[in-house]
Amino acid sequence: MIGLSCEGLFMVAPKGHGRPLALYWFAVISMLIWAAIGLGAAVRDSKATARFNDGEGREGVFIAAYLHCSRGSQCSWYGSFIADRSGIVELQGVELRGVDDGSIERGTQVAALDVDSRDFVYAVGGSADNGTLVGASMLTLLLGVPGAVLLPIVIRQTPWSRLPRFIDLARSGRAAVARLVTRDRWGPLARPGSPTMVPMARSRTKTLLWLAAVPLVALLTWASPQIALEILAFDPHPEEVVAGLWMLISVAPLLALVAVQILRMAFVRPRVWLSEDDFLIWDSVLLWKVARIRRADIAGVHPIPRARERPESGGADLSPFRERLNLSVLFREDIVLPGRRLRWGNWIWRLGADRQLTGPPWIPRRGEPYRGIALRVRDPEEVAAGLNRWLAQGHAGLGAVD
Repeated sequence: MIGLSCEGLFMVAPKGHGRPLALYWFAVISMLIWAAIGLGAAVRDSKATARFNDGEGREGVFIAAYLHCSRGSQCSWYGSFIADRSGIVELQGVELRGVDDGSIERGTQVAALDVDSRDFVYAVGGSADNGTLVGASMLTLLLGVPGAVLLPIVIRQTPWSRLPRFIDLARSGRAAVARLVTRDRWGPLARPGSPTMVPMARSRTKTLLWLAAVPLVALLTWASPQIALEILAFDPHPEEVVAGLWMLISVAPLLALVAVQILRMAFVRPRVWLSEDDFLIWDSVLLWKVARIRRADIAGVHPIPRARERPESGGADLSPFRERLNLSVLFREDIVLPGRRLRWGNWIWRLGADRQLTGPPWIPRRGEPYRGIALRVRDPEEVAAGLNRWLAQGHAGLGAVD
């Protein structure tokens, strides 16, 4: 059951609970599309088999071209069908049903009936084959029923009153360009080796596990448009056209975003540093630009005990994982962080749950105010001491972490 209270179509429940609503929409639409493919195939197979059982159909000759076998060792011959009346090839790449595949060789001609299916013909005198009909019916039931149950739930949880904001492409485009050229997006950055820079750490095990998934994600990213184009290339039925276009415009980009976010997480190192009067944070995975927090807005910095399981009330975790964070930065008042929108790939971090730290990470969200942030650094006591000296003395420099 989905229990979300969303601020927008692509947002999640407040304070990190639940999953992105867009992910449920993607799953439900995909389930219904593939269920429609199964239903269409089942109806067409049923009608064609009924025509064959009634002895109806155009007579002709099937010429075997190649044998294709599935993983279950179910083999079928494919080739071309020539109608007796026209004497020309009417169908190509069609399956021959109702005959033992072992009795046919390449080039064998078999008397067949065209039963108004673009996918197969039946051998004259053969037996009806209901295997594909059963499989298509099972696909429809397994995906269609859950999709039909979830659809009204997702519709009910969607804040339709806010939807026009997302479809105003012109305004969204202007805002995106403005954010792109914002100065804070690109700098200023501290020079490597600066005593005011502190690299943030991440769980090595979880980083390597996510990185190991990149080849599979990349393969699926490459394969999904190939499958879609193959579906669209061979005289597809209407529901197959919808499925192919859905894979091109949603599945492939979605997987590409996942691959980009994993690579960004693994190879672009997050860090914090100080300017004269600002505490700055850069995390390319969670933030779309440098987060600049004024010294006057920071109430204090302290190490986090290992017993802590959730961030302080109103706080956010600067980590894509549910992992132990060890440094807390508290603000005097709520501050809005430049968090990345979940729809650009960050929803993947919300899918997993840690065995000890239950639930997804409390990653910062765009437009959400926070009273503090939690980080993970190598020497939390020393970093906290240096930052507190910087707060008290009013000058840049971390001292003990140099």
